[in-house]
Amino acid sequence: GDPVLEARLRALREAGENPFASWQVPNAVIAFKQGAGRLIRGIDDRGVLVLCDPRLCARGYGKLFLASLPALPRSRRIEDVQAFFAAAAADVVVT
Repeated sequence: GDPVLEARLRALREAGENPFASWQVPNAVIAFKQGAGRLIRGIDDRGVLVLCDPRLCARGYGKLFLASLPALPRSRRIEDVQAFFAAAAADVVVT
């Protein structure tokens, strides 16, 4: 593993903190939000962010990940994704 990360987590434990809650989750949320932000870069970009990790709904920290995303339509139905892509395809002008 990464010796710097291991030292940081050990220091947090020694200080009585929970390294998962105080370091790993916040840093994972930042990386998650940055990754999601790379999907849409410009006004003409379109995309679907598919989240398949059940921990986002089953674990308390999952709410932090979901709350970090911008307010956009959310769905658990594949039909909604298909409709999104059908509408996007209809907007494409082929020359």
